[in-house]
Amino acid sequence: MNKFLILFLSILTLNLKAAPQFYRFNPQHGEFKKELKEFFSPVFNEGRMQIYRLKKKMTDIRIPKHLLTHLVKIKMNEWKVIPPQKLKGILEPSPFILSKIAELSLPRVTKHLEFMTNQKSRSSGSKGNKKTVNYIQKYLKEHNYKTTTHCFGPELCNVWGLTKGKVDEYVLIEAHLDSVGRPFAGADDNASGTAVLLELARLLSTGDYKRGLIIFATNGEEDGLLGSRNFVKEAEKSGLLKKIFFFINMDMVAWNENGIVDIETNRPFEHHARWVSSVTNTYTRLRPEITMPAWGSDHVPFLRKNIPGVLTIEHWKTRSPCYHANCDTLDSLKIPYLMEIAKLNLATSIYKLNE
Repeated sequence: MNKFLILFLSILTLNLKAAPQFYRFNPQHGEFKKELKEFFSPVFNEGRMQIYRLKKKMTDIRIPKHLLTHLVKIKMNEWKVIPPQKLKGILEPSPFILSKIAELSLPRVTKHLEFMTNQKSRSSGSKGNKKTVNYIQKYLKEHNYKTTTHCFGPELCNVWGLTKGKVDEYVLIEAHLDSVGRPFAGADDNASGTAVLLELARLLSTGDYKRGLIIFATNGEEDGLLGSRNFVKEAEKSGLLKKIFFFINMDMVAWNENGIVDIETNRPFEHHARWVSSVTNTYTRLRPEITMPAWGSDHVPFLRKNIPGVLTIEHWKTRSPCYHANCDTLDSLKIPYLMEIAKLNLATSIYKLNE
């Protein structure tokens, strides 16, 4: 081998070994931030996207295991945040979509919220969780969806409803129905997303659409995305997964102070997120912000299988102060913000059903 080529490869290898190692930190666990800074330097901090860089080579330090559980190694080109001021796209409004938005019912959404928040808990295995599964299935049947309840644990079940379109493809809309294991917690996280899911199910149950629709209420999200992971695994086996044209995930959509909605995906699907930002600008009073990569909710298993889609979630910088706390109750919610996200996801769904 040419000695100059050998020298080049040696330098390249050394550079790769010396390349900085970046990690995404889960901001849900802010109690570890002080300890984290002993080993890492902050590089980027914007909402849900908190990136740290190792102060030393991984081989030179011993990072505690409890810290590593809240860190995910990430490449420099995988993270990106696009702020609202750089997302000014707008579409020609559709009269049909505007007419459907006008049919959004606050009383119906409130009824769903009241049912779910009246359960003492919707955590995995609880009576409230089972009642919520039954409530959702009954509601979907009433609106002529072909429903399926699939249990993947002793007391843990997903529920979804399906309608067929003119072609054998589907738009999937999802929200997790479970809550953390604390009494009366779970209004914003995620009765809010589930209530919007059911209202969209009602509004989209009638109509002459090109594609079919899957309304998917996931379970066990708070225990590690159990429901969505199970669904993706089973849908891949049955062939349903490859028929999903686009998906929307809704998680924590009822608390905000700055009018920003986070649209989250992975870099290969940035163009989809940019398009959703244009839908936001066209049909809502919200300001879109795009964050990448995806983490921490039920959109992740779908994106990992290269199914295009987005998460819509309240802006993390102004998220609910009652996140995962007992005060996450119905009276703490910002309902006007929730209804704006309902408009966004209704419009997005209709576009994708007919695209």
